[in-house]
Amino acid sequence: QSAADLAALAGAVAAGRGGSPCDAAARVAVANGASVTACLVDGREVRVEVTVDGPHWLGQPHDLVAEARAGPATAGS
Repeated sequence: QSAADLAALAGAVAAGRGGSPCDAAARVAVANGASVTACLVDGREVRVEVTVDGPHWLGQPHDLVAEARAGPATAGS
């Protein structure tokens, strides 16, 4: 969840500064051992989904997925 939160925050900062929100989110996700699997931008609001390799032990075949949103308290503010 932390990687998703940080990626969404980075995306929102980039959106507020006129940068590329999804590129910023992806860079931060990778720096935290995750990859962005979805990125949606609505004005200054950024929603991301990230995936981290799962533990894959004791028969766990799945990776871990988390979602996060960052931006103004209300969309469009």
